[in-house]
Amino acid sequence: MVRGLLHAATIWTWPLLPASVRRARVRRRLDRWVMPFETLAARPRPFPGRVLFTHIPKAGGTTLEHLLAKNHPPNGTVLINSENLFLHPMVFGRFGGLPRVVMGHHKLSQPLYMLIDHRTAHVTILREPVSRVLSHYDYLRVSPNHRTHRTVREMTVEQFAASRVTPELCNGQTLRLAGMLPRVLSSRFRAPASALASAKENLERRFSFFGLTERYGEFLLMAARLLGWRDVFCEPRNVSKQRTQRDAAMDRAIEIIRERNALDIELYDFARALFQRRLDALGITPPRRTPPATNDSTDGTPTCATGSSAPLRHRARFTGLRSAALHRMIQAVDRSLSASCVARRTSPTRFVTPTRSRCSASGTACRRLTPITSRSSPMVIPSGRAASASITRWRSARSCIACM
Repeated sequence: MVRGLLHAATIWTWPLLPASVRRARVRRRLDRWVMPFETLAARPRPFPGRVLFTHIPKAGGTTLEHLLAKNHPPNGTVLINSENLFLHPMVFGRFGGLPRVVMGHHKLSQPLYMLIDHRTAHVTILREPVSRVLSHYDYLRVSPNHRTHRTVREMTVEQFAASRVTPELCNGQTLRLAGMLPRVLSSRFRAPASALASAKENLERRFSFFGLTERYGEFLLMAARLLGWRDVFCEPRNVSKQRTQRDAAMDRAIEIIRERNALDIELYDFARALFQRRLDALGITPPRRTPPATNDSTDGTPTCATGSSAPLRHRARFTGLRSAALHRMIQAVDRSLSASCVARRTSPTRFVTPTRSRCSASGTACRRLTPITSRSSPMVIPSGRAASASITRWRSARSCIACM
């Protein structure tokens, strides 16, 4: 309780400090508690400390959040964004400090980093700037619950690239890692000259390791090596349903994106070189063909660790099984699941298990099937209208399918 009150006091008084003071305090705290890459690579696995994931929007972070929840205890995994942290300042009180895994959208000047008091592995993912902005456009067009959906759905790609709908459109990755991302992108805003140097320094010194969306499979191998993960298989999450294809008509839009994200492009080039050096240090070699992390299979082909269609040799790379044996095993499991789902009249896309517990939705002793959700979904700290719906989804693991 005392620790929760201290956290709340830190969060409430944080906006009163000057921006430069907040960034300096965060840097000192991260220098003290974040484990450097070299130290983390030399430690025995699994990593016993905490994991903090700074989520950059539209860079493959939602997929990583589910992997974190799958490889760590669910009762110690919390997903909370910066705005919700101010609404629930005592959320970490029941943990006696930060939980085992914390993830969310934060910039490196937020009070979350001041709550770190143990050895922590700090992680993030970056993405090629042009692809990230186009993905943001596709996402906002088909997300009716987003506050900018009505504005963006009437825009062309060129209009969106030149707009001020979100600060993520103008060097969003650099400004977030430098702790300088504004809440609103005004017409007078210009990225500070020191933003790029600060972002490079933070990425190299104040993150234990990081990944690139375009090399997701190798990033997962790095995470498994450094954090001791035993399961790196994943399915792409939060993928845009409609994708804008690059063609000759988009040349002007791409030119605008490059002009407005010049710092992000330079930061990404720096991150690619640093990422490759760290892969070489760990002895991780790239596969012959690395599928993109944001495409999922549509023809029923088994997927590899990046969640994309790929030859089975990539999947065997993670399991240690030979391709032919693995293929036969996958086919047998698929046939078994399909037959079981047909017999029980359930959807083949849900993994279920029999239960005789009392259903929380109907209040009756139900012998139907219960979906397993708590092991693969992080604890979400909701706010506003989504609070009751999110809590219902979180507690639905004891509700039978007929009552959901």
